[in-house]
Amino acid sequence: MSINEIGSMRKMFLPLLLVLLPLNAAIKVGLRSVETTLTDEDRELIKTELNNFRAGRGSSNMHCLTEWSTELEESAANATAECTSEPYKIQQGTAAIYVANENNDLKEIIAELAQMAAKYNYAYNKCTQDDDSPCENYKQFVWWEGGKFGCKMTTCKTPPSYVATLLTCAFEKAINPDAGQPFATGTQNYLCKQAMLRWTHPFSRRKFLRRKAKLVHTTRNDTMLTTSEERRIELIGKSYADKGIFGYIAKDMDATACPYLKPLIALKRKAAELYVYVAAEEFKIEYEANSYEVANVLGYVVPSEGQCAASLKAYQFRRSTLNQYYYTVDSVDAAEILEKKGTFVVYSLVHTPFVLWHQP
Repeated sequence: MSINEIGSMRKMFLPLLLVLLPLNAAIKVGLRSVETTLTDEDRELIKTELNNFRAGRGSSNMHCLTEWSTELEESAANATAECTSEPYKIQQGTAAIYVANENNDLKEIIAELAQMAAKYNYAYNKCTQDDDSPCENYKQFVWWEGGKFGCKMTTCKTPPSYVATLLTCAFEKAINPDAGQPFATGTQNYLCKQAMLRWTHPFSRRKFLRRKAKLVHTTRNDTMLTTSEERRIELIGKSYADKGIFGYIAKDMDATACPYLKPLIALKRKAAELYVYVAAEEFKIEYEANSYEVANVLGYVVPSEGQCAASLKAYQFRRSTLNQYYYTVDSVDAAEILEKKGTFVVYSLVHTPFVLWHQP
């Protein structure tokens, strides 16, 4: 066969390969990847849309994805750099949504999960076609455990004209392949479905939640929490430094909106301007037995992460031999305090007494 004939055959086969490429999800879908920069609004939208989809699975144990992680976003970026629709083969706990065109609409991309779900047989825990990558990706996206996650969106291009879009996500809780189905069916509970129904609508959240400020004494490092602007100004006049918004708490005890709400109680040390904050009756009783008295109820919080979409966990530290407590919702801050360095060398972790919300 002559070189010209070989060249002619290559020209004949090239269009066929380009047509087949997007249908074969088991191979890398592009030779060149272009990352899309995600804004904070994009990240929040991805979390909301993924949780809405997870909440609609008819699951009795589905937890919400609670928090965006920049570390997991970087892991997703590493997995998607190769433009593969099988990132789970590169890194456990990753999954991708593949769209056979260039698409920057995150809602449309995430809506593809419904098509991926159609390729999974829940009863037999099997994929329904030879190309199982959409099915395997789907199972990670609906794995029942929630927790932190991060995603990266990439446009993949193969000359001369093939274009595809991948939204690749890395999850703190990787699917257990030996566990059977990715979630349990049955009577739906409040773990994710009710949380999303009641807490994702921006107007209802703004009406229901209020800001809580954090102030720390400039020399003692004990913490004051307040929702009152007058109280915040008063504390600044008493050598407390304003550390900004600690988080958001519920204004009212509305069990129909969230069945897990507990009152966040401020207890004051008798004869001293020192406070602790609890959300469990047993801790309230314990502090009352140790010279504390109830000052007021700041609002309402939940005991555990993921309940009613709350994801901001409070850490309580106690200064040794003194009745001074420091509170933080920053996990990095908490980790540094646990190392007992610098100012906090004499502080020890008491517990994580409550969980609140990142934003209204």
